[in-house]
Amino acid sequence: MFTLKTYNLENLIGTASLFLEDWLTIDKSEIIGDVKSSVSSTDTSSIIELELPGIDKKNISIKTKEESGYNVLVIEGKTRQNKDFKKSYGFKDSLLDQTKAEYKEGLLILTVPKKEKKETVIQIT
Repeated sequence: MFTLKTYNLENLIGTASLFLEDWLTIDKSEIIGDVKSSVSSTDTSSIIELELPGIDKKNISIKTKEESGYNVLVIEGKTRQNKDFKKSYGFKDSLLDQTKAEYKEGLLILTVPKKEKKETVIQIT
Protein backbone atom coordinates (compact mmCIF):
# COMPACT_ATOMS: atom_id res chain seq x y z
CA MET A 1 0.00 0.00 0.00
CA PHE A 2 1.21 3.52 -0.72
CA THR A 3 0.44 6.96 0.61
CA LEU A 4 -0.21 9.86 -1.72
CA LYS A 5 0.93 13.16 -0.27
CA THR A 6 -0.62 16.34 -1.61
CA TYR A 7 -0.34 19.96 -0.61
CA ASN A 8 -3.41 22.17 -0.49
CA LEU A 9 -1.95 25.30 -2.09
CA GLU A 10 -5.25 27.19 -1.97
CA ASN A 11 -5.00 27.40 1.79
CA LEU A 12 -1.38 28.53 1.70
CA ILE A 13 -1.93 31.61 -0.48
CA GLY A 14 -1.71 34.80 1.52
CA THR A 15 -0.72 33.09 4.77
CA ALA A 16 2.11 30.89 3.57
CA SER A 17 4.70 31.51 6.27
CA LEU A 18 2.23 31.40 9.18
CA PHE A 19 0.43 28.42 7.71
CA LEU A 20 3.59 26.42 7.03
CA GLU A 21 4.65 26.69 10.65
CA ASP A 22 1.45 25.07 11.95
CA TRP A 23 0.05 22.86 9.24
CA LEU A 24 2.66 21.45 6.93
CA THR A 25 0.89 18.82 4.90
CA ILE A 26 -2.34 17.02 4.24
CA ASP A 27 -1.85 13.32 3.78
CA LYS A 28 -4.78 12.01 1.76
CA SER A 29 -4.66 8.24 1.84
CA GLU A 30 -7.05 5.47 0.97
CA ILE A 31 -9.73 7.82 -0.34
CA ILE A 32 -12.21 5.46 -1.90
CA GLY A 33 -15.52 7.21 -1.35
CA ASP A 34 -16.40 10.59 -2.83
CA VAL A 35 -15.73 12.86 0.16
CA LYS A 36 -15.11 16.56 -0.37
CA SER A 37 -13.09 18.42 2.23
CA SER A 38 -11.47 21.76 2.88
CA VAL A 39 -8.98 23.07 5.40
CA SER A 40 -8.66 26.63 6.62
CA SER A 41 -6.63 28.31 9.32
CA THR A 42 -7.06 31.10 11.84
CA ASP A 43 -4.54 32.47 14.31
CA THR A 44 -5.76 30.04 16.98
CA SER A 45 -6.96 26.94 15.12
CA SER A 46 -7.12 24.88 11.95
CA ILE A 47 -10.59 24.00 10.68
CA ILE A 48 -11.34 20.90 8.62
CA GLU A 49 -14.72 20.56 6.91
CA LEU A 50 -15.84 17.31 5.31
CA GLU A 51 -19.04 16.93 3.29
CA LEU A 52 -20.64 13.63 4.31
CA PRO A 53 -24.27 13.90 3.17
CA GLY A 54 -26.53 11.08 4.26
CA ILE A 55 -23.91 9.43 6.45
CA ASP A 56 -24.95 8.60 9.99
CA LYS A 57 -22.45 9.93 12.53
CA LYS A 58 -22.17 6.46 14.07
CA ASN A 59 -20.47 5.43 10.78
CA ILE A 60 -17.72 8.04 11.24
CA SER A 61 -14.59 7.47 13.30
CA ILE A 62 -12.08 10.16 14.35
CA LYS A 63 -8.73 9.16 15.85
CA THR A 64 -5.38 10.78 16.60
CA LYS A 65 -1.89 9.33 16.40
CA GLU A 66 1.76 10.36 16.14
CA GLU A 67 3.63 9.56 12.96
CA SER A 68 7.02 10.77 11.70
CA GLY A 69 7.08 13.74 14.09
CA TYR A 70 3.56 14.88 13.21
CA ASN A 71 0.32 14.73 15.12
CA VAL A 72 -2.10 13.04 12.74
CA LEU A 73 -5.89 13.29 12.74
CA VAL A 74 -7.56 10.34 10.97
CA ILE A 75 -11.20 10.45 9.84
CA GLU A 76 -12.70 7.29 8.38
CA GLY A 77 -16.03 5.66 7.76
CA LYS A 78 -18.47 4.44 5.13
CA THR A 79 -20.31 6.49 2.50
CA ARG A 80 -23.96 6.02 1.52
CA GLN A 81 -22.77 3.72 -1.28
CA ASN A 82 -21.12 1.57 1.43
CA LYS A 83 -17.66 2.59 0.23
CA ASP A 84 -14.89 3.12 2.74
CA PHE A 85 -13.22 6.50 3.06
CA LYS A 86 -10.21 7.56 5.08
CA LYS A 87 -8.58 10.97 5.29
CA SER A 88 -5.56 11.87 7.37
CA TYR A 89 -4.35 15.35 8.24
CA GLY A 90 -0.87 15.99 9.66
CA PHE A 91 -0.18 18.87 12.03
CA LYS A 92 3.11 20.07 13.46
CA ASP A 93 2.06 22.34 16.31
CA SER A 94 -1.54 21.57 17.18
CA LEU A 95 -3.36 20.25 20.23
CA LEU A 96 -5.17 17.27 18.70
CA ASP A 97 -6.40 16.03 22.06
CA GLN A 98 -8.46 19.24 22.31
CA THR A 99 -10.07 18.89 18.86
CA LYS A 100 -13.78 19.69 18.73
CA ALA A 101 -16.00 17.79 16.29
CA GLU A 102 -19.47 18.88 15.20
CA TYR A 103 -21.67 17.03 12.72
CA LYS A 104 -24.97 18.29 11.40
CA GLU A 105 -26.80 18.20 8.10
CA GLY A 106 -24.05 16.17 6.44
CA LEU A 107 -21.19 18.49 7.34
CA LEU A 108 -18.44 17.41 9.74
CA ILE A 109 -16.50 20.35 11.17
CA LEU A 110 -13.32 19.69 13.14
CA THR A 111 -11.66 22.56 14.99
CA VAL A 112 -8.06 21.80 15.93
CA PRO A 113 -6.51 24.31 18.37
CA LYS A 114 -2.96 25.46 17.68
CA LYS A 115 -0.29 25.55 20.33
CA GLU A 116 0.41 29.04 21.57
CA LYS A 117 3.56 30.40 20.02
CA LYS A 118 6.03 31.56 22.61
CA GLU A 119 8.84 33.91 21.98
CA THR A 120 11.81 33.96 24.29
CA VAL A 121 14.35 36.75 24.47
CA ILE A 122 17.83 35.52 25.24
CA GLN A 123 20.11 37.95 27.03
CA ILE A 124 23.69 38.21 25.84
CA THR A 125 26.22 38.27 28.67
